[in-house]
Amino acid sequence: MGKVRIIDKLSVRLMLCLTIIIAGVSVLSFAWTIDRLKYRAEEELREKARVAATQFLAIRSFVAESYSFGCPSASDGSIGQFQHLDPAAAEKGVRDLFGGDEHWSFKEIWFPGDSPENIPDAFEARLIDDMNLYPEIKETWGVDAVEGQKVFRYLLPIWVEEPCLSCHDEAGSLQFQKKIPRYDIGDLAGAVSLSIPMTIFQDYMQVENRAQMAVTGALILLAMGTIFLVIRRLVDQPLTSLAEAAVEIGKGKLDHPLPRILVPVEIGGLAQQLHSMALRLQDYYSDLEYQVAMRTKELSSANETLKKQQEELQEANFQLARANRLKSEFLASVSHELRTPLTSITAFVELLLDETAGELTSQQKEYLEDVLRGSQRLMTSINAILEMAKIEARKMGLKNFSFSIEELIREIEHRMIPVALKKNLELEVDLEGKLAVYADRQKIEQVIVNLVGNAIKFTPAGGRVTITARQKEKEILVWVADTGIGIEEADQEYIFEAFRQVDGSSTRSHQGTGLGLALAKNLVEMHGGTIWVESHPGVGSSFYFTIPLALKETEVADYGQ
Repeated sequence: MGKVRIIDKLSVRLMLCLTIIIAGVSVLSFAWTIDRLKYRAEEELREKARVAATQFLAIRSFVAESYSFGCPSASDGSIGQFQHLDPAAAEKGVRDLFGGDEHWSFKEIWFPGDSPENIPDAFEARLIDDMNLYPEIKETWGVDAVEGQKVFRYLLPIWVEEPCLSCHDEAGSLQFQKKIPRYDIGDLAGAVSLSIPMTIFQDYMQVENRAQMAVTGALILLAMGTIFLVIRRLVDQPLTSLAEAAVEIGKGKLDHPLPRILVPVEIGGLAQQLHSMALRLQDYYSDLEYQVAMRTKELSSANETLKKQQEELQEANFQLARANRLKSEFLASVSHELRTPLTSITAFVELLLDETAGELTSQQKEYLEDVLRGSQRLMTSINAILEMAKIEARKMGLKNFSFSIEELIREIEHRMIPVALKKNLELEVDLEGKLAVYADRQKIEQVIVNLVGNAIKFTPAGGRVTITARQKEKEILVWVADTGIGIEEADQEYIFEAFRQVDGSSTRSHQGTGLGLALAKNLVEMHGGTIWVESHPGVGSSFYFTIPLALKETEVADYGQ
């Protein structure tokens, strides 16, 4: 086997995947455990604060219940002396005791406060606002920062009860020389505020974090070591042995011994299948040389046959090209030979019709006109054959110059109107502007005349023929539309082929050589344009062709000037 990257091995990839999974689960477990520890520590801290605040309120309540005034003397009217400790003095004593502890601080908040130690700070005020807003709150707490250190703040509300009215009702407040706030039962008189530094809590959490991280890391390492040994024993070693055997078999050593693998059964089954495949390959190879020899012999014979067929095809192509050339030469020669007598016949018929040789009867004129029409039709066919021969021989050039399509179509309209009127047809022209183009005017005229002539020929009386021209970006689009008999879709494929006409009863009565559309197609393509037809039987046909506004140099070079 070639050099394999460590990362590409199956065992390594399994280890990586399992490592990621185990690490992810361990991190989640670690985070959950730390969160629970933090929650329990905070609960313990809050419980301690609650116990301390509750005990203080119990002491204060006891003092208030056992508190009484001395009655005024009948002789001098002076106020009697206190017989017991009052709640305010008890609060001060407890606060002094808490103040002696460097970790805890105690504070009693009153409304209204008459001294700075009884006035709430901003954090306490926010917690008290919550208690005022939600009277059902029995306690409130939060974490604050004091002089850069986190402090756990706990507040327990002081609600006015019956013993408190001995000093804080209207009668009781008159017995003191200083102003005593008045309350009613159920009023929020203040709160007990405890501040506990979170240093011990933070130290505890750091110790727990380190312990959890150490345990989690040790478990991950232990799990990965165990997984590594299991994967190496059950996956890596069997697959490596099997891969080495497969490489040797791939080199052609079909008798190479395969490792005996019992577990896991999947890899053992794969080894058995590989052994069976090696045995089958031995059988195949034993017969392969014979098959190769037979196929080589057949291939050699096929090559000889193919070579012979290629030679025959080349000869057939040569003969076909020669026959096509002879056909073109024959058509051109025959056409040239026919043009001279046809020209003479036409000239003599025209002289006779002019009655230069004497007066003619109406029947004689009719016969001579038939002869003239036949001669002209035959001359048109001969000219078309000659032009097709020139095009096929690539001897027809283009005489290009700028001219107006609009003027050309107007001339054709003037010339073809009598023909259309003779068949009781409408000939319409739809143009936009001068539509100047650089092309061979005579050949473009020949294309349009051919299309208009066909439209008139195949349109019944009462129909309409329309010549339209538009400029489309870099080309001129011209089309001739009629309301004639139309062309079947199957026949539209070959109407532009030479000597091909639509075969149907609707067209048998129309005479023609079948060269008109083929000649038009070649003339349009000589200019770099395209020609096509859109037709529906019984509705009519539209023949389109395009002419580039500027003839390409390659097209001029191909066809000459």
